[in-house]
Amino acid sequence: MAQSTKELKRQLATATDSSKVNILNQLGEAYLSANADSAIYYFNQAGKVSAEIQYHKGRLQALGGNGFAQHVKGNNEKAALFFRQLIRQADSLRVKLDNRQDYLLGLATVILDGSPLEATRLAREAMELNRKNKDKLGQIKALKTLGKIYSQRKNYQLAIDQHVAAIDLARSLNENKLAGVNLIAAGVLYNKQGNTPKALEYYFQAIDIGDHSGDRELASAAKLKVAHIYYNQKKYQQAIALYTDVLKHYKQAADITGQMNLNYFIGLSYKSKADPKVALNYFFKAHEYARKLNDKSLMAKNYIERASSYLQLGRLSLATKNADWAYGIARKEGFTEALMKVNLIYSDISTRSNKFGPALTYYKRYASYRDKLFQEQKEIQIVALENEYENREREIERLSLEKEKASQIKVAETQKRGELAVEEKNNELFQLNAKNDKLKNNTLIGSMILLLLFSLGTIIAYKNKLDDNKILINQKDEIVKQKENLLKKNKRLIELNEEKDNLVNMVAHDLRSPLDQIKGLVNVIKMNSDGKGKNQEYIDMISYATERMRGLIGRTLNIRNIDKQEIDPREEVFDVSKVVDEVLTNFVELANRKNLTIHSELQRNGCFVKADLNYMVQVLENLMSNAIKFSPRGKAIRVKAGKHKKLVRIEIIDQGPGIRKEDMPRLFKKFQRLAARPTGNEDSTGLGLSIVKRFVDSMGGEVRCESTFGEGANFIVEFEAYEPDERS
Repeated sequence: MAQSTKELKRQLATATDSSKVNILNQLGEAYLSANADSAIYYFNQAGKVSAEIQYHKGRLQALGGNGFAQHVKGNNEKAALFFRQLIRQADSLRVKLDNRQDYLLGLATVILDGSPLEATRLAREAMELNRKNKDKLGQIKALKTLGKIYSQRKNYQLAIDQHVAAIDLARSLNENKLAGVNLIAAGVLYNKQGNTPKALEYYFQAIDIGDHSGDRELASAAKLKVAHIYYNQKKYQQAIALYTDVLKHYKQAADITGQMNLNYFIGLSYKSKADPKVALNYFFKAHEYARKLNDKSLMAKNYIERASSYLQLGRLSLATKNADWAYGIARKEGFTEALMKVNLIYSDISTRSNKFGPALTYYKRYASYRDKLFQEQKEIQIVALENEYENREREIERLSLEKEKASQIKVAETQKRGELAVEEKNNELFQLNAKNDKLKNNTLIGSMILLLLFSLGTIIAYKNKLDDNKILINQKDEIVKQKENLLKKNKRLIELNEEKDNLVNMVAHDLRSPLDQIKGLVNVIKMNSDGKGKNQEYIDMISYATERMRGLIGRTLNIRNIDKQEIDPREEVFDVSKVVDEVLTNFVELANRKNLTIHSELQRNGCFVKADLNYMVQVLENLMSNAIKFSPRGKAIRVKAGKHKKLVRIEIIDQGPGIRKEDMPRLFKKFQRLAARPTGNEDSTGLGLSIVKRFVDSMGGEVRCESTFGEGANFIVEFEAYEPDERS
């Protein structure tokens, strides 16, 4: 970089106008990866000069460069501002950006955490531009970004599909580095899904690419992932071998952070395999690097592991000294987990010294910190339960007020009726007086009768008021009793629900361990098998069944997490047709696998609704996934979206087996097994439609199904249309 920047600076001394802007931008790009601050300086200079001479292309390039430089520095909000300004100005000036797709991907990357759906749209737009330009390298970059976006949205299978497509493209171009990077990314996603064998398969492919191409950085990144898996599987010797190999690379690359972490990991592995003396050597090395980098977190962890190692050796004084150092850092920095572990070590030291009183005290402190950590993890769930309870209580209070108000209205109406009766009788009195001026006696008698009627009406009204008040008091007492009973029942229901959740969570997690063992044993058998004959067929069947069961467990835990969430839709106005169009692009590859055709009939104008965009996407993804799952090979799926009177309607129509009439009432309930079954041996837990129902109801919409068994199914989602004249 030194020679190129030197030459550029020499040219800059004599350059003018647009040439000067171009050189300043080139200098910014040259410094981008090595010194972001210098890059920002040159991009700013380019922006100033281009503004003075009205050189729009140079100005836009400077904005884009500033966006990338801010991203390198970790200032994603500033980066997003630069990218948005660049795209907005390019569109308003009608300037064609040669690398518009790169800026779209840059913006998608920096807004990913806050706006995942917008990031998806931008990455898709970049993908289409690369396809039009037949830029396969650009397509790989876009697919990698989409994989990252879908991973952030917890849609791991869709994320894996993007990385697999990127791997295939990279291999077709002999782009080993890009193939390896995407292999590692896919491996990480499989590991998150709990599919460790598949993760290892992808990591080993990346290692092979790195080793054969001489790319030590790529090979080391993949080996580190494998080493972590081996460590978690308690295969400590295999983990140590890989950690040591990666450590050699970090030494050659003079990567201090990498050397610090690798020494720490190797120390952990030796300590776990009961070799504390060797472990201490690596912990001391890790500590030296941590001091150079002033990494307080690793220093505290390192002291704790050193104390634990000395405890294994029975050297209590050194264990105490290291625990004290760890405690000092953890207390100052507020590291709760480190404080928890230190107190457990203090308890073990006291127990070894036969000081059982202090041992109990330290253990109580350990338990307190452990509970605090547990509390932090459960805090969101507790808040959700409290909100649900408060909402129910408010509903009870609202009903009570409505009943009380209705009773008061009834009393007022009764009293008013009495007053009207008196008024009518008074009118009659005046009429009688007018007609019977000569009949004074009759008038007197009539007056007395009317007076009596007036008194009688007043008495009746008063009596009715007393009776209504008694009814109101009785109703209020009954409401209070009902409220108390409801509160008791709600409390019990919450307790039972928590017990159920804990049981489901415990059983699901406990099942994973034996399933992992089964998968591991199957892999060992595979390694020793010739891959032929009936035995291999049985092995494949066991492997498939085990992986299928792990998937069922994962989806069960997923619906449990959704049930715990407080459904609180965030309203925003959007065009349903555009959202449907974006969702459909994500299912093209999945449909192609079953030779299915997706036909879309989307009304392009006037399909606006006010709802939660994230929930809407999840609803459409679940319905499309179901349509593909239950469609026979070679059939078609029709997707319609349009305005019907005052509603926006979405229809997803398949040619699958349809729904039996007796199954209709159970269609949107959880864990329902209906007569219709997936056509390609796909898994079905009966959870997807229950999620659809919950999200649609929360947004004030309606979802239903129209189907004749044997003739397919039509799932219809409707929302109130948001009229154009209401939009801001």
